[in-house]
Amino acid sequence: MTQPSYVTFKGVDNYNDVQLMTELENNLKYYLDWAFLCIGGWTDVSYTGYTDSYIGSPATLNWIKEESYTSGQVWQAAKKDWVWEQGINYGSNSGNPINITGVYVNTGVVSTGYYINYPLGRVVLTNPVSTGSTVKLDYSYRNVQVYKADDADWWKNIQFNSISSNSQFTQDPRTGDWSIGSYHRIQLPAIIIETVPRSYSRGYELGNGSLIVEQDVLFHILADNRVTRNNLTSILVVQNDKTIWLFDTNAIASGRVFPIDYRGTKVNNAVYPDLVSEASGYRYKKCTFTKTTTSEVESLHPSLYEAIVRSTLEVVFGNI
Repeated sequence: MTQPSYVTFKGVDNYNDVQLMTELENNLKYYLDWAFLCIGGWTDVSYTGYTDSYIGSPATLNWIKEESYTSGQVWQAAKKDWVWEQGINYGSNSGNPINITGVYVNTGVVSTGYYINYPLGRVVLTNPVSTGSTVKLDYSYRNVQVYKADDADWWKNIQFNSISSNSQFTQDPRTGDWSIGSYHRIQLPAIIIETVPRSYSRGYELGNGSLIVEQDVLFHILADNRVTRNNLTSILVVQNDKTIWLFDTNAIASGRVFPIDYRGTKVNNAVYPDLVSEASGYRYKKCTFTKTTTSEVESLHPSLYEAIVRSTLEVVFGNI
């Protein structure tokens, strides 16, 4: 039986649906990841490329010990957050990040029998190989790692000099154990998105139950040098009055069209513009950045430079 409107919630149809604060964090993660790629925010790593004096070639993967896997199955790079998107066409040469199509194992190339965990920067082989094997990969990693607040808990560790040797993040050659695994590492520079308990709503127009909801969001910027911190702060500040489209997380979850699955591997090619396109059927509402300001620009450590950009995001709810 349909309940009369005066005994039910306004604007909420299902208890299990993702609501505004989580919806914004989900969308902003995808938006920032895509927008940074559109300005060339990635680095290509090739097994024929340069060699670092500390870690050797960044294309060379190290095996890691995982309780649910056999030794020699899971191999990890120094850099995490690999790029899975294509179709960016950045610059005059229609550039795109490297599209991973195979893994170099010893002297051969393996094109099947593995999956890629893009967020953690790992290759998981179906059949393990000797832990003394040479495993290499051509890949691209994001120059800026973007996290939702729930994915960057306070107990995670910031990894300085992530492309070089660091005693906190070394691997035991006998066991494959890492002192701090990629689950618990934040590599710099990084932006952490946090919706905060500061929101307002006001009527959209007379005679209509629609509301303009204003939700404050903090962008925590972490970098290991002042120039990068300042550049990222400036990029976010100038987005004031920028309007983007949001996708409907509930609809995408129901349709199972998220491009990355629970293993961190790519299951389809739906990039952010696809998810918010009108033709996709997943477009949700417009969202506008307003009242964007910078605060707490600090240098907490000789290798840690921090800033917070606060923005109020406006979303209209109702039948308009």
